[in-house]
Amino acid sequence: MSMDAIVSHLVNVGNALLKEIEHRPEVCRLAEEFFRGILKGCVGSSFGMARPPDYWKSVQIIGQQGLNILSWNHHQFPGAPAVRLTDNPARMISAPGRDPSYLDRETFAQVPADQEGRPGPYWRGLEGFGKVEKSLIPSLIDSEDFARDNLVLYTMVHGVLPMPEAIRTETEAGRISTFHDTAFLWDRVPGTRQAASTGAGHFQGNQLDLKQVVEGYGVQFNVSYDEHGAVRHVYGQRLKPFTWTMAFPGHVDYIVNTGGLRFHDVSLRLTADCARLFGEGAKPTDLSRAPVALDTDGTVMSACANAPPLIWVEWPDLRMKELPWKSLALLYTHLTDSITEELLGKISTYLKQKSVVTQPNN
Repeated sequence: MSMDAIVSHLVNVGNALLKEIEHRPEVCRLAEEFFRGILKGCVGSSFGMARPPDYWKSVQIIGQQGLNILSWNHHQFPGAPAVRLTDNPARMISAPGRDPSYLDRETFAQVPADQEGRPGPYWRGLEGFGKVEKSLIPSLIDSEDFARDNLVLYTMVHGVLPMPEAIRTETEAGRISTFHDTAFLWDRVPGTRQAASTGAGHFQGNQLDLKQVVEGYGVQFNVSYDEHGAVRHVYGQRLKPFTWTMAFPGHVDYIVNTGGLRFHDVSLRLTADCARLFGEGAKPTDLSRAPVALDTDGTVMSACANAPPLIWVEWPDLRMKELPWKSLALLYTHLTDSITEELLGKISTYLKQKSVVTQPNN
């Protein structure tokens, strides 16, 4: 059987299972086993080969998109039960320069977005080995013999929740992002004992990212740099299902997967005065290496010289009496200008009262 035929077969079987779930919810477990089995097969067949074909990247994407669809169903996203896979490039949600999504644009309830930040489903793409290569710690590398070029660490699908009409103007102006879904395929970087991550991160500027973990475990890092590029402080927050976390303005944000991590996030552009409540950090000129990494057993490893001690923190649970949101998805679907203002007010008040709640370093 040709590689194209195998890809088509995986898509067809996956779609048959997704369709059956509509009538028999108990099939959901079988579908999850099928898509996870695809990924397990990639480990055995691909990462032991010196020069695997691009086929293995496609297989990883198909397996993960199947799990993504199941997750959207589980969280009751509108229209999710109808979403399907496709191996027809003409039917895929796509974005210039990105790998095939294998998501069938014709099965989404919303019209796909034509660019990032616009309303509608958008394939933000995937990240692979290049995202973490310079942050790998030599003592945690076991083997150089795995499919680096075709490794998929995590996928990013934006706009899978409909944008509330009440924030359309704010969204189109770039002040409130669309809803983002990010999911890791691997708990470790293959060939290493290092936990997979989003790499060295990026500078937030005046952006505040609200995040909630919905599956698995991880650590959120917020790193502050001075004007010379030296690390001033590193905040770390341990994450588990339903944990709320944030990427702070003025900091460099990255997240580490310590086991099956999936998180949702929405980004808000703050005023300069509001952003300063989180501390004033400088944008580093070199963001090639994350200052802190984790072994797969959770041990913290410093990846740069003269890094200050890691500060473990907890940030406010947004399920407050005045804002009883159980999930970021629920909060997003009810967003209005007044709710956004109230939310930022609660966070600002918390920061003024107690900017960092520390836990014992461990």
